[in-house]
Parts: sequence; C-alpha cells; structure tokens
Amino acid sequence: MTRRRWVIWGADTAGPRGTGVSDRAAAGSRGPRDLREVWYEYARATSDARLVALAVMGLVGSVGFAILFSVDATRVARWWPLVLPAAFAGAFGIWGIADREIVATGNRASGANGGDQIGVRRGWMVVRGAASVAAVAAGIAAMLEVLRLALGTWIS
Repeated sequence: MTRRRWVIWGADTAGPRGTGVSDRAAAGSRGPRDLREVWYEYARATSDARLVALAVMGLVGSVGFAILFSVDATRVARWWPLVLPAAFAGAFGIWGIADREIVATGNRASGANGGDQIGVRRGWMVVRGAASVAAVAAGIAAMLEVLRLALGTWIS
C-alpha cells in the first residue's frame, strides 16, 4: 500500500519519516515569518466553501450597509465601524478564491489554449490585488477607529 503524500505550498505535510509534523515545524521554525505568509497560509488552508461564505458575508455586509446609509445617512454613519469585520472577511474570501483560480489557470496555461488562459489569469490577479487593497483599507480603518476610541478623550 502506498502512503499518500500531500504537498501544500511546497512543504511536505507528512513530515520526515511520516511523523505527521510538517518540515517547517520539524526544522524548528515558529511558523510564518510575516503577515503575508500568515495570510497565504490561512487562505490556502481554508476550504472552498468557507472562502465563498466569507466572500458572500463581506458583500452582503457592505451592500447592506450602503443601502442603509442611503436610507438614513445621519444615523447609520455612526455605525460604520461595524461593517469593517465583514469587509475584511469578504476581502479575505475573495482573495482566497482568486488565488486558487490563479493557480488553476496557471496550470491550464501550459495546455493547448494557454493563450486564452493568460488573460483570465491576469483578470484574477487584478481581483486578488483589489481584494488585498480592500483588506488593507479595512484593517487600517479598524486600527484608526480603535486608536480614536482609546485616545480620543485623552487628547482633547
């Protein structure tokens, strides 16, 4: 019977001699080195269904907030920080979906219709970049809101 080896992100998750410990953990690494690697790790480990659910949650939250804002802007404007987690989660889901499609179209680009797949791949790269910008904007806005709440009364 052949032992299956799963390769994710170029690291063997079966580990040395089938210990069940990844190569990175076996080498004594503490995990991802920076935020980008944490983002990649979680997005690539998350299931397709969860990525879709996160993307839908982000879109529904953002569109719902926009609709409520158009109905009564004065009351809804005070609650804008509540849409930030949904926007961040949606950006994460969209980024993860786009990343998987980029990998898939990259694999198909080597086939007979490789020229057609290059345009599709570039489109997904634009979507992934836009999701990154949205996630960074939501993160910065959340950080500034926390600082405003924590320091606002001390400064004034």
